[in-house]
Amino acid sequence: MEWEGDSVPWAKKGYRIKHLASSRYLGIGSDGGVQMTTDYVNPALRTLWSFQPFSRTENSAITFESLLYLKNDALKQFLSHSNEVLEQEAGNDIDARYGTLLLTELETSDAMDLDLVPADEVRGLIFARNNIIALNAFLADLELLAETAGSDSSLVSHLVADHKAAVEASLTSVIMACTKDENEDPLTREGVADSNRQRLFCEQGLIRVVNGFLTVLFERFDAQRMMDQDRVFSARFTRLGQLAFRCLKQVIKNNPKNKDRIAENIDLLLGRLGTSMKTANVLAELY
Repeated sequence: MEWEGDSVPWAKKGYRIKHLASSRYLGIGSDGGVQMTTDYVNPALRTLWSFQPFSRTENSAITFESLLYLKNDALKQFLSHSNEVLEQEAGNDIDARYGTLLLTELETSDAMDLDLVPADEVRGLIFARNNIIALNAFLADLELLAETAGSDSSLVSHLVADHKAAVEASLTSVIMACTKDENEDPLTREGVADSNRQRLFCEQGLIRVVNGFLTVLFERFDAQRMMDQDRVFSARFTRLGQLAFRCLKQVIKNNPKNKDRIAENIDLLLGRLGTSMKTANVLAELY
């Protein structure tokens, strides 16, 4: 294995801990609670940390086998694990979330270590995150339009046209990545499910985002009526909608946990039965 950069010394302060999946940094909020933030330069969020060795016999440099404590540089307190189980968030891939807190005194049970993440897993994570960006942007613009412009179909049609290429490319990438098959047509591709890719996409909120923009389009703007009455909109949206539902099908394929997530929005699928959206395929995969 090749290494780059210098070793990490115990005595140095001022490290930031970044969560790769969300690009957020570990920090301390104004209420003293541990939180994740994108505003890492804000001194009020206290995102600087240092490592303290678990054992006094540790060498001068930190390795992946080192046991350590994580200390907030601003508060001079140590990150600790709480036994309190927090309420699980919708769409969260974690079965149970435990709270965190800061302590002024070290607890033996709060020792941590650093794990080396395999390069292919990092690449997969970045790939998943990059493909969610376009979908998030589409959802955000749709929600803003719903709040400010009523149900003006012409504005919806223009918005779909603006996002069409990027959204379709991202949906296609997800479909192709979630299953292994020689069929290169995303609308008919089946194959064997790739559970690791499914997990990575769902950790990025894929099901929430796709369900979100489909719900806004069909329930807020009545996209089905617009397709029936507006030939231009139908031409712009039909393939995008089909890809979105096909994406949901592939991300839940042989994946019980992801099936539970999509089942929460079953009415969206049932309402599209018998239409060009072909949601019967998603329902068949679901049940």
